Amino acid sequence: MPENLDVLRSMFAAWGRGDFASGVEPLAADIRYSAAQPEGQAVARGRDEMTRFLRDFLGSWDRYWIELHDLEERAPARFLASATQYGRGKDSGVQTGMPAFIAIAFREREIIQLEFFYDRAGAVAALEDG
Repeated sequence: MPENLDVLRSMFAAWGRGDFASGVEPLAADIRYSAAQPEGQAVARGRDEMTRFLRDFLGSWDRYWIELHDLEERAPARFLASATQYGRGKDSGVQTGMPAFIAIAFREREIIQLEFFYDRAGAVAALEDG
């Protein structure tokens, strides 16, 4: 659906500015969210858990943003995004960058899956399992 692509482009444009509060409307209440962390995959079930995780996560950064490189429709309503996530530590002031491969799935016009991985294979597998 072209509308889903428009939603994702808008969301990634906001994330590129470090704005993670905009564009939450299409996130389903029962969204499956996960994020790659050095200690393993952090999982949040539902929009409320995801919001709490992101609030804590973003609180560690003076600035955090995601730069989209590619957005590929893998199947109807299933997308694979490749990006780089950047952050400047709140306490350290050190800037870092890491690759991000993001599995995204829609149910009609709601995002029901948003999962971040360090590697493409992990995101592809999540889309297939989704």
